[in-house]
Amino acid sequence: MTLRSVNDTVYGVAGTVGKITGLASPHYQTIFTTLSSGDTNAINAGSYEFLFTSGPNTNYYQNKWSNVAVVFDTIQDYKYQAAPNNTITLNPDKWYVVNFEDKGYHDTRAIFMELSDRPAFITAVTQMPDTSAVPAGQTVAVIIDLSSTPPIEQAFVVRYTLDKWASSDTVMCTVSGNKAVGTLPAINVGDTLSYYVFSSTYFALLNLSNPSSDDYDLVTINFDNNGGKNYTYTVHQTTGLAARSKGEVIIYPNPADNVVTIANARGADLEITDLQGRLIRQIVNLPENAQVSVYDLEPGVYLFNINKGDRILTRKVSVR
Repeated sequence: MTLRSVNDTVYGVAGTVGKITGLASPHYQTIFTTLSSGDTNAINAGSYEFLFTSGPNTNYYQNKWSNVAVVFDTIQDYKYQAAPNNTITLNPDKWYVVNFEDKGYHDTRAIFMELSDRPAFITAVTQMPDTSAVPAGQTVAVIIDLSSTPPIEQAFVVRYTLDKWASSDTVMCTVSGNKAVGTLPAINVGDTLSYYVFSSTYFALLNLSNPSSDDYDLVTINFDNNGGKNYTYTVHQTTGLAARSKGEVIIYPNPADNVVTIANARGADLEITDLQGRLIRQIVNLPENAQVSVYDLEPGVYLFNINKGDRILTRKVSVR
């Protein structure tokens, strides 16, 4: 699969279009830029005619998809072996992510997403509480580490299900620097929640109407679905209660807005640091159920380091 101008220029990083798998609907993706300098794959801004094509070296245009005037951040229908050529106007100093839905040799869909800078990539996903310790009634913070600070158009989303993807819902993440945090809702005892994270553009998401799984896949810039297994946890009746009976320190709510409660904390010392290790607050000799104010902290993720005699417990806490 290639994205080819009518003068035989192939667009894409290093002149290639990669096939994205691991989602419900595989698609091809290429990323290119119109930056005037600083990237060897840059192309000139301006208006073009182009085709999506596939075929042998002796006949690049053996299969083609066309008949579209591109509107950015919008899923559009492309006709197989049709005329006229596609048209597009590229703006200067932009980045473009192009996704082409793989439907074989039939009509299909594609989207051009426009950004002001190179898109950030997802490097790690963690959650608090972790998957083994989510009590009933507790929201869950999903923390996404990013390769860089993303452009303002790039959105990060947690998509989740409670019925094995018969239906799903999404949570928009808050982005701060090279991290994004989304909050999953509290669920009931016995419920199992599965989720993955992905990025898109805000405009592409806004332009979706009653989106299907294929729609979400097509507007995806990058994703992390735990190697195809998704991230999953089940709330059990004993979660939290068993921990309390053993005297384990429990921190809730997480994420927090104003006050964090630390249960089973009698006599412990607390240090709150940021993720760079800078000391934010220190409290000694906590009571049994300590209430710690966080309303004056900047939104973000902090480390709560609790020294309780013979052991030190560290927990990540998200402050909204």
